Amino acid sequence: MFVIAYTSLIGLLRDRGALIMAFVLPALIFVIFAAVFSGTQGDGLEIKVVFADTTQSEQGTAIGGALSSDAELRFAQGGAPADGMLRATARDMVLSGQADAAIVVVGPVLVPAPREPGAPPVVVLADDAKPIAGALAAAAVQRALGDAVPGSVSPPVVDIQAAAEGERDPAVTYYAGAITIMFLFFAALQGAVGMIEDRASGIVDRLMLTRGGAGALVAGKYLFLTGQGAMQAIVVFAVAWLGYEVMVGDAFGAFAVTTLLAATSAAGLAMAIVSVAATRAQALATGNAIVLVMSAVGGSMVPRYMMPEWIQDLGAMTPTGWVIDAYQAVLFRDVAAPDLERTWMLLAGFSLVALLFSWIATRVKERAA
Repeated sequence: MFVIAYTSLIGLLRDRGALIMAFVLPALIFVIFAAVFSGTQGDGLEIKVVFADTTQSEQGTAIGGALSSDAELRFAQGGAPADGMLRATARDMVLSGQADAAIVVVGPVLVPAPREPGAPPVVVLADDAKPIAGALAAAAVQRALGDAVPGSVSPPVVDIQAAAEGERDPAVTYYAGAITIMFLFFAALQGAVGMIEDRASGIVDRLMLTRGGAGALVAGKYLFLTGQGAMQAIVVFAVAWLGYEVMVGDAFGAFAVTTLLAATSAAGLAMAIVSVAATRAQALATGNAIVLVMSAVGGSMVPRYMMPEWIQDLGAMTPTGWVIDAYQAVLFRDVAAPDLERTWMLLAGFSLVALLFSWIATRVKERAA
């Protein structure tokens, strides 16, 4: 019994990769998840807003100045109080996802006569996909009013309104895309590890002698995984359409392009991981860790706007974040296809780089064998 335990310990100590996965990786994932979920509690949570003053009054200027010093607000580019933004422009920035909420001064805060019911002087235009952002922006306005316009906080002076029109459920639309891309990565990884078994059984060696060689092997597996991922996405969104009225058909072309690129990205990443892994266990452990981290920082588990700013920036550089943003733009924000070209190009570039890396690694590994 002790001999077996000692032998296993020696084997672990000699395997640097196993040591990293056993001790370093869990701690790293804990740090990332702790940072992600600690930022969702409200304290210290920053939201990105834009400010518009339609009154051009001293009170509006004072409110803007007070908001500028609020540590819980970040102003989107061009949306600071000094920029003189129009209400329509502020609304468009919220709808496009450039800001989480818009704060608009629409009337005098202090009036000599009682205020008309339903006519608050400050309106918060909130993104339905980010309901907490609207509440946080309204709370920031109340704090600013207490500093800038004393005596204005008691009456209801802030109203939260939806920036978008319609009755679509933003949470269902968001998580349809978020869950889809996470499971596309997991499923692609499970499908790709078969290459390691093929390598061990000699199938890869025989394929390398054919005309296509490594290119045919990698391309064939990549094609299969892409098709599998696309079908998975279609199934998820079919359920979202039938059960929750997520209107995929309204922008089917953009949805189809996003789904195809999401599937190719998942296939490419899985192939790249498997091409350098020595064993099935190593590929699954490394791949699952990578997918978990990308899912956490990219927004599959918690929307990115609820995370610390540095994790938001990190998540914006992941395929998970790109896919979620693309699905949100297509299915909720009604963004036109030309405005999605940058996101699509990022996904296509990631897929091609991952595929090329997988092909090169496969050729190098088989020639060295």
